[in-house]
Amino acid sequence: MKFTIAIKLALLVTVVVAITAGVLGYSVNVEYHKLLAEQELKNIGVNTGEEAAEIITTIKRMNEDVLFLSSTPPIQGLIRANNDSGIDALDGSTEYLWKKRLAIIFQSYLEAKPHYQSIRYIGVEDNGKELVRTDRNKGKIKSYIKEDLQQKENRKYYKKSVILKRKEIYVSDIEYNREFGEIVKPHQLVMRSVTPVYSTKNVVFGVIVINIDVSYLFADFLSLNNKDNNNVFRYIVNRKGEILNRINDDKKITLDSKVHIDDFSEYVEWKNFLLSSETEMIKKFENSNGNIALYAKKIFLDKTEKNRFITLVEKNPYSVVVENVNYVKKQSLLIAIILLLPAILITVIFSNRFTRPLKNITNSITNYKKNRTTLDLNVKSNDEIGALATAFREMVHDLDQAQEQLIQSEKMASIGQLAAGVAHEINNPVGFVGSNINSLKDYCNDLLKVITAYESTDEYLKRDNDIWDSIETIKKEVDLNYLKEDISNLISESTDGVKRVKEIVQNLKDFSHVDEAEWQWADIHKGLDSTLNIVNNEIKYKAEVLKKYGEVPEIECLASQLNQVFMNLLVNAAHSIDEHGTITIETGLTDTNLVWICISDTGRGIPSSLLKKVFDPFFTTKPIGEGTGLGLSLSYGIIEKHAGRIDVESKEGVGTKFSIWLPVKHKYDTQEI
Repeated sequence: MKFTIAIKLALLVTVVVAITAGVLGYSVNVEYHKLLAEQELKNIGVNTGEEAAEIITTIKRMNEDVLFLSSTPPIQGLIRANNDSGIDALDGSTEYLWKKRLAIIFQSYLEAKPHYQSIRYIGVEDNGKELVRTDRNKGKIKSYIKEDLQQKENRKYYKKSVILKRKEIYVSDIEYNREFGEIVKPHQLVMRSVTPVYSTKNVVFGVIVINIDVSYLFADFLSLNNKDNNNVFRYIVNRKGEILNRINDDKKITLDSKVHIDDFSEYVEWKNFLLSSETEMIKKFENSNGNIALYAKKIFLDKTEKNRFITLVEKNPYSVVVENVNYVKKQSLLIAIILLLPAILITVIFSNRFTRPLKNITNSITNYKKNRTTLDLNVKSNDEIGALATAFREMVHDLDQAQEQLIQSEKMASIGQLAAGVAHEINNPVGFVGSNINSLKDYCNDLLKVITAYESTDEYLKRDNDIWDSIETIKKEVDLNYLKEDISNLISESTDGVKRVKEIVQNLKDFSHVDEAEWQWADIHKGLDSTLNIVNNEIKYKAEVLKKYGEVPEIECLASQLNQVFMNLLVNAAHSIDEHGTITIETGLTDTNLVWICISDTGRGIPSSLLKKVFDPFFTTKPIGEGTGLGLSLSYGIIEKHAGRIDVESKEGVGTKFSIWLPVKHKYDTQEI
C-alpha cells in the first residue's frame, strides 16, 4: 500500500499524541517534574539554533559568491593580458579594460548585497598588491583600479589562501578591518572569504577576497539584547572566550579582548566545551546568584580546522525556564486525555487539506517536467507552502530567462561562423550551376542553329508526304516555335537567379566580415546596405526604408560588430511599428571628424520613464518570450569599445531615434601600445 503524506501525517500525529499522552501519564506518577524541566531547558536554544543555521547559510553563500567571482571572464582575461604584454590575445582587450569590467561586476555585487563591505582581486606579483578593489564607504561604492591599491602579502588570510588548491576556500577569523596596514576607525569587525585564482600554467595568479560586515551577520541574533528583556541575554564568543558583541556609537559590533563572560566562565564544563570538538551544549549551572540555563552553538569557519569557530550563546534564568512546570504537571494528564481523541479526529480531517497544496505543487512540477510548458502553480496559501510555490515559480522563470539569454548569446557569438559556412556551402554549387547554365546556353544556341538549318530543307521534304507529315506532327506536339522562344527566356531567368543568389551570399559575407577579425578600414554605407539586405524580410512588410547618406570617409573599426549594432537597431525599429511606417537612415561627418549614423522610426516610441534603462542588460519593452534584453546592451558595449557614443530620443506615439557617433580613426588605449 502506498502511503500519501496525508496518511503519514495522520499516523504520525496519532502516534505522537498517543505516546505523549502515555509519557505524560507516566511522568505524573514518577518524575514528571524532572522530565519537563529538562525539556524546557532544551527549548531555550531553538531560536538560537535556527539563527545559527541562517548565519551558516550566509557564510556558505559568501563562499559560493567568491567561487563564482573567481570564474568570471574578466579574471582569466586579465591573466591572459598579463601574460601577453598587457593585451589579451583572445579578443584584444587590455589589462585596464579587463580591470574595468571586473570592477563593474564587483560593484554590482556590492549593490545587490549591502552586507558585503568590499571585494578585492589581489595579485601574487608585486608582493601581493591589489589589482582591483571595490569598497563600500558611508553608503557609497567606489572602485580602485590604478590608484590607492594596497599590498596584502603580510595579511594572514592572504598567506593562507595562496597555498590552497583550486576551488578551495579560506574563511578568516573575525577581526578589525584594516586599510593600508592600519585598523579602520570607527572600528568595524569583518569576516573574509578567500579563494585562489589559478592561471593557465597551473600556478596561483592571485586571490579573490570578500569582506562581510559582522554587524549584519549577527544582527538578528543580537536584536533580543536591544529589547526590554531582562531575562534573556545573547553573546557572540570567539574560540578564546572573548566577547564580540559590544556595540559602539555607530551601532557596530566591536571586539573587547579583555572582557570574558564572567558569570559562567568559571565553570569547568564551559571551558571544556570550548576546547572540545562538541558543536552544541545545553546545560544548567548553579551559582550563588541563582541558577542559569545556558545554550551554546558553535559555528565552524573551516570544516577541516575544528579549532577555528565562533560560538553563539544564550543565557536564561533557570527559574524562568521551569516556572510553568508545576502548573503543567497538574493539568497535563487531564489535557492529554481530553485532547487525544479530538486530536486524532482533527488530524484525519485536516491532514488532507493541509497537504493538498503540496499535492498541487507535485502535480504541476511533474507536468512541467514532462511537457516543458508554462509552470502552473495555483497555490493559494500564505504559509511556507505558498512561499515554496512562489519561490519555485520564480526560480523556473529565472532559469527559463537564463536559458534564453544563453541561447541568444551563443547565436550572437557564432553569427560570423554561420555566415561563413553558408557562404562557402552556397558558393560551390552556385558556381558550377552558373557555369553549367552558360554551357547549356551555348549548347542550345548550337542546337537551334542545327534546327534552323534543317528547316531550310522543308521544300525538299514536302515532296515526301509521309516524312513531312511526321515531322510536322512532332513540331506541333512539342510546339517548336514556342520552345525556341522560351528556351532563351528560361536560360536568362536562371542566370538572373544565380546572380541573385551570389548577391545574397556576398551580403552575408559583407555583413559578418568573416575574414576581418582585426581593426581595419571599412565603408559604413556598405555595412548598412549589407545589413539591410540581411534583415530585409523583417522590414519589408512593416516599413519603407529611406536612405539619406552623406559624404563620409571610411573608418577604422571592427566592421562585423558594427553591423551587429545596425541589425539590432533596424530590427527593433521594425518591431516598434504596428502596421506600416518609415525607417530613416542618415549619415554624415561632424566638424570634429566624427562619423554619425542616425536610425529613426515612426513606431510606438518609448515612455520617458524607461529611456534611462534601454541599455541595461536584460531590460526589454517587448512581451515575455519575444526579447532577451541583450541587443541594446551589447550594442552599447560595441560602440563604447569603438570609443564612440550612442544616444536615444523617443516620444510615445511619434517614434524613436538612435544616434551613433564614431571616430574616423580608432583611439588606441595608451596601455595597448
